[in-house]
Amino acid sequence: MKKVSEKGKKQRKLDLALLNTDAVVYLDIWQERPHKCQCCGVQLTKEHRFMFHHCLPKRYYEAYRHAKWNILILCSDCHTSWESNPDNQPGITEYTIKIYIQYVDPNSSPSLKDILQSDKTNSDVPTTITEIPGQVPV
Repeated sequence: MKKVSEKGKKQRKLDLALLNTDAVVYLDIWQERPHKCQCCGVQLTKEHRFMFHHCLPKRYYEAYRHAKWNILILCSDCHTSWESNPDNQPGITEYTIKIYIQYVDPNSSPSLKDILQSDKTNSDVPTTITEIPGQVPV
């Protein structure tokens, strides 16, 4: 068995802590919102697979990873549809652009491509929003 360096052990602890925080945030969102896809409205059950979708991708917008307003509950069909071609889900696109302008750069008119390939962040990150989206308009 390969030995893990001290640096590797430290990174594993950080990764585990981040995943634990993810789980807490996802559980909070699940408990706060109706168990329906926020895109198509389908009822989500144990049998119906669903995803917690980050509108502003966590790989580019790490500061918004746990901001509840950045996370939608989507059925697997809507999530897959969005990931394969965002044009398939215009409601999610509109919401993503809206929150980008509201929380990241109020003076911009970005395209979805600009948002999904950006690494622009803001240190004054609000972690809550008064208007949690229900069903995203499609």
